[in-house]
Amino acid sequence: MPKGSSSNLPAIVLPHGGPEARTVKGFDPLVQFLAAQGYAVLQMNFRGSLGYGAPFAAAGVGQWGGVIHNDITDGARRVCIVGRSFGGYAALLRAARESQWYACAASFAGVSDLLAMSQYTERLQEAELWRQRLGESSRALWQMSSMARVRAVETPVLLIHGRHEPVVPFSQSKRFARALRIAGKSYRFVERTDCDHDMTIQNYRLAFFTELKRFLATSVE
Repeated sequence: MPKGSSSNLPAIVLPHGGPEARTVKGFDPLVQFLAAQGYAVLQMNFRGSLGYGAPFAAAGVGQWGGVIHNDITDGARRVCIVGRSFGGYAALLRAARESQWYACAASFAGVSDLLAMSQYTERLQEAELWRQRLGESSRALWQMSSMARVRAVETPVLLIHGRHEPVVPFSQSKRFARALRIAGKSYRFVERTDCDHDMTIQNYRLAFFTELKRFLATSVE
């Protein structure tokens, strides 16, 4: 919450990445940046997060587009959803499935096409882990992708992706931006060359914060 905050603030829903990760108490530069801009920030540990026992973590297996999102969803026109990696995937899917509940959606190195992502990960050493995460049904993967629902997006979208992103291919945002353009949707696509997946490079982090600040100022009531 912003210092000296009121009870009627615009809010940012901020799902964590992974999704096999966990939001914990501690300093987060993005959270502090958003609070300094006057936004309340809501973070949650949805099903599939770590730290709550094996059954809770296992509840997220194969549920990238399923029950995990039931835990994330909130409503109000002064709410924007923002995320990185899996969080970016969640933001884009919410924009496609429930645009009426969000004023905007911002994705940093997010996944827009699970089917293409599954094909990409087959070349990686951790291919089996990705199969467990995503499942193996091509139809289900496509249906759980924001790319499959791009025409349903009715809220402004911000896409930021590094051209040399090491985890989520740059094409995930580039192709989604093209689909948004063809569908006549409101979006901004920012390409960066000085990137890393965890935003540890200062120039990259500051550029993301600057773009996000501008985007939120024009999108949230």
